[in-house]
Amino acid sequence: MNLRLFALMLNVMVLGSLLVLSSCKDNPVEEDDDHAEAEGLVLRSSGVDVVTVREGRVTGEITVRVNTSTDHLTVYFLDHNGNRFQPTEADKDLRWVIADTTVAQIEREAGEKWDIHVHGKKVGQTNVELQLLHAGHVDFRTPPIPIRVTQ
Repeated sequence: MNLRLFALMLNVMVLGSLLVLSSCKDNPVEEDDDHAEAEGLVLRSSGVDVVTVREGRVTGEITVRVNTSTDHLTVYFLDHNGNRFQPTEADKDLRWVIADTTVAQIEREAGEKWDIHVHGKKVGQTNVELQLLHAGHVDFRTPPIPIRVTQ
């Protein structure tokens, strides 16, 4: 009888363990939270951070000479901990809104999703708002980032 009791207890423990382990799996109905949420942004060129947006504050500016374009600017988003990332989801994209398009314009680097150039059209200053789109709606937007076009 002791052997039967031991076998029963062993079965209960194995089934209990399986139940606990299987309950640790993700709920297929819940939204996937494995992707990072953008809370900031960095524009980087030639290994240097040109502009940083963190906690709603902009540090730096984009400077370009008239009738020229900036070097390659790469957009990185910042998560809550300040870690840089670039979304890999196909339905994420970069959009921009320039306050005065007669002063500057932005062009996407050919074949690149997160790489841009700013072109100076005339001497002056304007601002750009960069936006992270998800399936056509804005997930994140920067405060106005200054663009200065010089001689």
